[in-house]
Amino acid sequence: MNVLPSTWALKLLRYPDGSVRKYKARFCAGGHRQIEGVDSFETFAPVVNWKTVRLLLILSQVLGLASQQVDYTAAFVHAPIEEEVYVQMPRGFSEPGKVLKLKRSLYGLKQSPRKFFHYLKGNLESCGFRNPSPDTDPCLFVSDKVVYVVYVDDTLLWSPKSEWIEEAVSQLTAAGMTLEVEESVAGFLGVHIERNQKDGSIKLTQKGLTRRIISALGIEHEPAVHTPATSITLTKDLDGDPLDGSFNYASDIGMLG
Repeated sequence: MNVLPSTWALKLLRYPDGSVRKYKARFCAGGHRQIEGVDSFETFAPVVNWKTVRLLLILSQVLGLASQQVDYTAAFVHAPIEEEVYVQMPRGFSEPGKVLKLKRSLYGLKQSPRKFFHYLKGNLESCGFRNPSPDTDPCLFVSDKVVYVVYVDDTLLWSPKSEWIEEAVSQLTAAGMTLEVEESVAGFLGVHIERNQKDGSIKLTQKGLTRRIISALGIEHEPAVHTPATSITLTKDLDGDPLDGSFNYASDIGMLG
């Protein structure tokens, strides 16, 4: 029996401008200890393509569609799990000689995103949504009244009438899903969405992320440049500062992605 370690993951969620949105604590399994073919099999889960999101934002602006952002509360634990997965007791609980056998997916498991996507897809289909065709984005679903896109557990809905969106949310809630309706579609996946009704334009920005990158690189006081990289060949700087071993190259480059 492969027993996975467990941990509490504490996270601070922010709006695109960097302000605090909420504090979260999740009980997670140590998926890095899973064994393929024992407690982990298929793990791929699709996410919506940003081309799809941008196209729908444009269409919503042109057609004057109502929109709503929805987040699934504790999304992964909605989805049942078929594999036998065992996890250590969480910190704060103690029962010697006992471990947990999961009945539902848990954050940290390799297959959890896939399990949740298929669980969500089944609920959407039961509520009248469908994927238009095999050639379209697998995370795009439509009904007779509402267009729906999902990125893991973050969702955007569009419709000619806001009442139809409310009706769709009520249907999903009745299907057993716990939803949190956001105030607006001003921020999606850390991207601030700003609409200008006068000229019909849409502006996407990530000011909070930009500030974090600048701070991580230590270039807050550097002058602005016209190109994102140097336009000349870089040479050795024998008189420059020594290499800083604390610089987290992988993390800082990852923020650019």
